[in-house]
This record gives sequence, C-alpha cells and structure tokens, in this order.
Amino acid sequence: MRASWLAGFGLGGAFGFIMGGVNTNPALMNEDPTKLKFKDVMRATGRQSWSYSKSFAVVGAVYAGSECLIESVREYSRTARGHRHYGA
Repeated sequence: MRASWLAGFGLGGAFGFIMGGVNTNPALMNEDPTKLKFKDVMRATGRQSWSYSKSFAVVGAVYAGSECLIESVREYSRTARGHRHYGA
C-alpha cells in the first residue's frame, strides 16, 4: 500500500509542476505581467505541485486500501467455504 501513495505523490508532483508552468494563476494575473518575478512564478508553481502531490497520494492510498480490503474479503470467503479450486 505504501508504494501506491508514494507513486501517486511523485506523479502528482510532476504533473503539478508541468501544469503549473502552463496554467495561468489568477493570483499572479492581477499584477502587471512585465513585473512578474521568476521567484513568484516558481512559488506559485511549487504550491500547485504540492497540492497535486497530496491529492494524487490520497487517490493512490484510497485505491490501494479498497483493493486490499476487497482481496481480504474475497480470501476470507474462500477459506470460510473450504479450500476448493475455483478455476483460473
């Protein structure tokens, strides 16, 4: 389960960084575009990247947790009925 949310965190960070460079941030658009500083743009991109990272990590954890729960219930129901072979 750990690998799922870590992979989601990494993927979300990369996706947020890419989209942060493409996306127009409304907070930065109120200023004069010629006065925008690289530091301000990178700070906004970093915030968006962090937000995407957290969101993707939650999605990965929920997916892994639900899959683990389903497989546990499935295995429990198999062992409760006995060790029969159910095919491939």
